[in-house]
Amino acid sequence: MTISTLLLALAFIAFVLAAVNVQLGSINLIGAGLAFWVLSALIGGGIAGLSNTTLLVVVLVVVLVVVLVTVLRRNPPAAAK
Repeated sequence: MTISTLLLALAFIAFVLAAVNVQLGSINLIGAGLAFWVLSALIGGGIAGLSNTTLLVVVLVVVLVVVLVTVLRRNPPAAAK
């Protein structure tokens, strides 16, 4: 098992835990999953090995997550107040 595969497995676990709404202190599981996924892509093939489309998707997903987290922290849902 390569480091890249191990990072992908960790990303998968983080996304599954986030999907079932597991809270691990102050750790943002979606952010951790994204970080593991990007590190896996960088280690596995390097930045030069990634296509422009893949880089664009990674950047868009990161921006989307940052915006959603920011909006939800400023305006929490009514049930979370």
